[in-house]
Amino acid sequence: MDVFLCRILRFQEFRSHIVGTIKKEEAFGQSFKIRQTGFDGIRVWLQVSNDKTENQGVLDCKLFHKPGDSAPLSVVQIPFTEIEKKFPIKIKFPPQFDIPGQDYYIEFSSSDGEILILGRLEDAYPDGRAFMNRHPLVGDIGFRTSYHYGPVDILG
Repeated sequence: MDVFLCRILRFQEFRSHIVGTIKKEEAFGQSFKIRQTGFDGIRVWLQVSNDKTENQGVLDCKLFHKPGDSAPLSVVQIPFTEIEKKFPIKIKFPPQFDIPGQDYYIEFSSSDGEILILGRLEDAYPDGRAFMNRHPLVGDIGFRTSYHYGPVDILG
């Protein structure tokens, strides 16, 4: 029997500012470092824009090691209807078994509507930064990372 735990180790949880808008032809991202092996998800604070009455869109979430990478490590699609129901929303990826301190970059895009991304309009998170169309911005999205634990991790 497998037992899995989720432990949150690193985050920038401030989410009172609208840091950016994810919309057609624009991508918004955040770089960050993991603190241990088994990174398997990130929680982010998103809101469907009130300017749009049709919320049938899909948010594309792509995980990379760096903003300049061309091939994503993983891609997850989240319907706007799910974003409306969950705050924050957890984006699950297959566990990444890189070494602690590995750089990651998550990028959000959509061709169907607009999503507001919440965070802080200043560089408060020292291990990464926000990006618009892969160009650095001053600020950070609000996020929490999570990790996969198997029986060996639990037993020590």
